Amino acid sequence: MTTDAMSHDIRTTPYWWDHAPRPAIPVDALPARADVIVIGSGYTGLHAALQTARGGRDTLVLDAEDAGWGCSTRNGGQISTSIKPGHAELVRRHGLERATQIVQEGRNSLAFIEAFV
Repeated sequence: MTTDAMSHDIRTTPYWWDHAPRPAIPVDALPARADVIVIGSGYTGLHAALQTARGGRDTLVLDAEDAGWGCSTRNGGQISTSIKPGHAELVRRHGLERATQIVQEGRNSLAFIEAFV
């Protein structure tokens, strides 16, 4: 893809960062040791870090980008019950019982996140 196909005023950041900018987090030297190192500061990484820290482990979170750069803050991440492919295709592939279980697991995941938050 060439830049000729792009609009002259293309944005590479979400519009809401204009009014709710990401916090400036200083980059500190890495500690000499940690019990747990979590790579990635999205929903999954931060949830893992919270669990290990609450469990008494010295936990360090590392990310290649700034806080708030990735999917979790750009488009809401993947917290939903939306399962792809859809139920009809899941039934075709796996049968009614398994398809229903897959969809239910999406609902269970959403309920878990809601309770956790």
